[in-house]
Amino acid sequence: MKQIIKESLESEHTASVTIISHSQGGLFVREIVKLIEKDRQLDVHKRKLEIYSIGSAAPSLGDWRRSGGTVDGGFSRVENFANSGDYVAQIGVLGGIRDTLGNTYIRQGGEGHLLFPNYLQVPSILARCTDSWLYAMTAEETKKQR
Repeated sequence: MKQIIKESLESEHTASVTIISHSQGGLFVREIVKLIEKDRQLDVHKRKLEIYSIGSAAPSLGDWRRSGGTVDGGFSRVENFANSGDYVAQIGVLGGIRDTLGNTYIRQGGEGHLLFPNYLQVPSILARCTDSWLYAMTAEETKKQR
């Protein structure tokens, strides 16, 4: 998987790469971020990468202060979503919220960790994150389908 992402980022034919992760997938994404930041050839392409993390088990996807000094760390976009009552998110992304890359959207009182019933079904966490890019993309697709 790392090789596929690396090749996609390096390709002149690729405009953007989007990774959407849930739970332990956040740990994988953290390793991708580390790989990119260690590899100077990849680091120049990180503006192509968008990362969306839902209920991540990773306490941090990367430290924004070490990744370019901006909230998104030089990546195109980084967004984290978590239910306040999700134990995995509590020990993961919510435990490292001060240092992690990107904007973090928290549904206060939100329970559970399962992707579809606890994060994506209506009312989803995205419906409350109207300034989220992921929300904007899904809202646009929903309008097209109606």
